[in-house]
Amino acid sequence: MKQDTPLIWAWWGWEPLPFYLHYKKNAPGLLNSGDDELKKWYRTLHDESTVKAAAELGINCIVTHFIKGFGLAHEMEDVQLTADLVEKCHRHGIKVFGYLQYGSIFHETFYLDYPDAKDWIALNEDGTPLLWCNSKSRYMPCIESQEYLAYLKERIKQGILEVGLDGLHFDNFYSRPCYCQRCREAYHQAYGAELPTAQMMEDAPYSPEVRRWVRYRCEKLTQRMKELRDYARSMKSDMMTIWNPSPIRGLFDQRMLRATDVCQLGKNAGFLWSESGNFPGIGEHGPIHQVNFFKTAAAVGYRTFSTVWKSSTEGIGLPESKEEVALINAETGAFGAEIGNNWLMRPHYIHQFTEGELCQEWKNQVNFIKEKCQLFIGSRGKGEIALFFDWEQAELDFPYAYRSFLSLQQMLLQNHITFDLLFSGQEAQFKDYALIISAATRQPNVMTFSREEIIGDVSGSYQAFVTQPPRSKELVQRILGALPSREFEVAAPEHVFIERRIAQDGTHILHLVNYDNTHPITSIDILFNNPPSTIKRHSPEGNSILLQAGRKVTLSDLRTWSILTW
Repeated sequence: MKQDTPLIWAWWGWEPLPFYLHYKKNAPGLLNSGDDELKKWYRTLHDESTVKAAAELGINCIVTHFIKGFGLAHEMEDVQLTADLVEKCHRHGIKVFGYLQYGSIFHETFYLDYPDAKDWIALNEDGTPLLWCNSKSRYMPCIESQEYLAYLKERIKQGILEVGLDGLHFDNFYSRPCYCQRCREAYHQAYGAELPTAQMMEDAPYSPEVRRWVRYRCEKLTQRMKELRDYARSMKSDMMTIWNPSPIRGLFDQRMLRATDVCQLGKNAGFLWSESGNFPGIGEHGPIHQVNFFKTAAAVGYRTFSTVWKSSTEGIGLPESKEEVALINAETGAFGAEIGNNWLMRPHYIHQFTEGELCQEWKNQVNFIKEKCQLFIGSRGKGEIALFFDWEQAELDFPYAYRSFLSLQQMLLQNHITFDLLFSGQEAQFKDYALIISAATRQPNVMTFSREEIIGDVSGSYQAFVTQPPRSKELVQRILGALPSREFEVAAPEHVFIERRIAQDGTHILHLVNYDNTHPITSIDILFNNPPSTIKRHSPEGNSILLQAGRKVTLSDLRTWSILTW
């Protein structure tokens, strides 16, 4: 994909048909679908007319089914369908990522193809197979199994040479604690120690013994990522890879359970998935958003996709209004993630490409981003301050550290203070900011706060509701008082988030996103200390217009998203 081309992606039916028929009839958009309905929809996904219509909507990249983990004999028919779909997509300028399941195998069918795979499985302390999400039909592989690694490489080779894929999507890329003999021996060889027990991990999660094992497992998973990525690139130098390691959601340290260190993985990934239930909008506690995921990507240096699911009475759902579609795209575009969707190809929408209200809203947003691509491709954050997350301190009490980290972000967002994130190892970038703040760190010249000052509420795990710290107004004044100067100030409701960025050509950018976009905002004031000579306003709802430059610039009728440039 050219650097000057926006990546506009869609999930295309990332499971093979047998999975939908037997395991996933209750998936988002497929609830209670009958077998005949699912088969008809699945055929539609592979019609060239569908591919052509999707390309006309602006899609130039898709993620579709390839290997789910049933075994080759069970999946061969769907693999051929993938190869046929790749040819059709390439005729219409669409790149194709193939879904390659990393974290589980369906042992009942998989063992028929690979009888020796019984020895590839991760084990609990009692020697029983480690189940994926408590599913008795899905076993998790052991990270130390060289045989499973060889199997994955064979699938990568198949995807590149036989199917013609442009990229691979490694789903469930994580590793649970395994107590098989391989893992016991490898750890003993590395440290001369026995594996910490599950009880130790529960009772003393921040003990030196447990922390050492967590770091060891994170390094192993990162090594596995590098090996798979490099193998793919050895056959196709521009091969793209997406990884879904499960981002940090809520307050649980995913490194401990899943060995996923977002900073280690992100530095080697290319793309990491951002999957959550943080469907943007206004919730009981205030604005719900995905900003933390997107700013983490920007700080670490990987590109990210948004795979956000809406809560519904049936579990997880899809957007139901054009306002929701507009807000998802606005948030994604404003905070630097890759534009796309996980709903467009579901049965309810797939036949509405030309006349459906939601599809047309999505197309309008995509056309806007493509028209203004110079504002998005390669832009970088330019926050007033940096919020620093110290992993060393977090290892002493992760729930407190991350809760404070999220609460401070919420406070900055709702009080219109632009910021970027920095993580341990990035201290050299402190010099680029007038002020660094942190919940807990031993770093000098960083503004820190007491435990009582910065703890807001964070509830949920898959969907995290975050509130500002209880003394947020006081903290905001302390932060603003420590800034030597401000480029501008924004007077707007708390549910309007702003993002300050710089384009590759040096253009200054200010995004404004209204999270309550069912109610347009009539007036927002931006007060500049040193007014630019010219200011333009851009919006998906209208043409770019030149604003009256001056110390105070007033915006009227902010529906969902506006961009100011100067």
